[in-house]
Amino acid sequence: MKRLLVIDDDVGLAKVYAMIGERLGFGVKVINDPSLATETFLKWQPDLTVLDLMMPGKDGLDILNEMLLANISARIIVTTGFGEGMLRLARELAAFHASDRVSVMKKPIRRHALAEAFSQALGC
Repeated sequence: MKRLLVIDDDVGLAKVYAMIGERLGFGVKVINDPSLATETFLKWQPDLTVLDLMMPGKDGLDILNEMLLANISARIIVTTGFGEGMLRLARELAAFHASDRVSVMKKPIRRHALAEAFSQALGC
């Protein structure tokens, strides 16, 4: 079973992401506390991660950097509602790491678009 890790401080939104993942057959783990994100990512080694960039306490870009440094082959979908500038920074960070595993989505995200992104990320 493919694994999906959802990292988002918005509990309601994280539940929606998890529900979509479960419907697509993923085993799902949700983290609402960004301070636990990297440790959970390293221990659980998901196939796909959805990462919110703007969270209190620990910046999503820092978490993304740590994930890319870990060199785990997980696909990562970065999300934010804070504009194209944040998504551009995520793209630039992925390019710095020479990673083609990162894609970006601007919030709000429609359910069908997210389900399609999950499927495409893993080539399903």
